[in-house]
Amino acid sequence: MHLGERVERTALTVSEVARLWLERASGQTGRWAPPTRERNERMVRRHIDASADPARRPLGALKLRELTVDRVADWSRTNERELAPTSARMALIALNQVCRYAVRRGWLADNPVAKLEPAEKPRRTAGQVSILEGHDLGRLLDHACSYRALFELLAYTGLRIGKALGLTWADIDYEAGLIRVHRQLSRQRSHAPLKTEAAKRE
Repeated sequence: MHLGERVERTALTVSEVARLWLERASGQTGRWAPPTRERNERMVRRHIDASADPARRPLGALKLRELTVDRVADWSRTNERELAPTSARMALIALNQVCRYAVRRGWLADNPVAKLEPAEKPRRTAGQVSILEGHDLGRLLDHACSYRALFELLAYTGLRIGKALGLTWADIDYEAGLIRVHRQLSRQRSHAPLKTEAAKRE
């Protein structure tokens, strides 16, 4: 209001706004795919409706008008301390989307997540990556038992496991020597489209 922008008076809590955002189920690229919806619901349930520190009040219990940059920064620091790095980052991404939705509806003048300093956001920690080659890969495959074919496919194609499990015999062209990747296996063990067109490949 101080900036001359229209802000609706609302008694909604952060959790209530998050629920409305989940009901909208739409983002920059359109309607959410089922895995995206499942992930967003999990982020709201675990990190907005609940607290990573049991001794602290959940962020979702705050009224939207009480959501300041300092409170978001404090919440983000707690998440970084208590959660795995990826979970802490995903929780902040979800809150950012909730706040963007609130700004769009006129319930917030600006997005407090967007005002965080880089040091107030969970840092990406690059862990050491082990790449199995030669002898080590052979030893792993020797212990894969009935899963050996799957592990070999993953090792020699670089496919993610969801895409590998989504393959059928019809996706393999023996004459051309190609595997066509155009779908994946969902968590519900059914075929699902790939998240992006760029994921399609031969």
